[in-house]
Amino acid sequence: TAARGSDHGDALFAQSLGGREHVGQIRASPQGDDGLVLKQKQRVRRPALGDLVNNIATDCWWGPFMPYKSSLTGETSKQLADAYQAASGKQWLQSLGSTYSLFEVAQAAFTAVDDPHAHDAVAAALGKVSYTGICGPLDFTKGPFPGIGMMRPVGVQWRKGTTYPWEMVVVDNSLNPDVPVGGDLQPTNA
Repeated sequence: TAARGSDHGDALFAQSLGGREHVGQIRASPQGDDGLVLKQKQRVRRPALGDLVNNIATDCWWGPFMPYKSSLTGETSKQLADAYQAASGKQWLQSLGSTYSLFEVAQAAFTAVDDPHAHDAVAAALGKVSYTGICGPLDFTKGPFPGIGMMRPVGVQWRKGTTYPWEMVVVDNSLNPDVPVGGDLQPTNA
């Protein structure tokens, strides 16, 4: 596709070992005086790790297993994930919850001030936001530094799924005891 812009070219290219997954974006330098930029995107997905992903452990900041509700609509984490999957045909993403929470934080700050166009007042209100929403409790007054709210992650492992080939199972909730544990920690690739 072609797009207009003043970008004089950049290239972003990532390829995993063995060429199993390729994500690329190429932008050509402008041609002539009209600022035309050519873009090419290609995405080919193949299982990069296959069965080696079994029981790989990681942290998870949001998922449908979180027992929280939207401060905007009352929708649960599970309902948000289910709606995403129904609309996209794809598995939910961790970033869905954290991105959603940005709108919750913005709403809390905007409604805490008399004039949402008063930039200084909104900035001050952002640093005082303390609420519970789709990602759980977030308190920007406690830190670790003023103006920073920390989500509480859980430990998960990727396991063979029932709906999707691989699904997360909560194996450690020590930082977020509100989230139920769904299984015991298993050895990687077992």
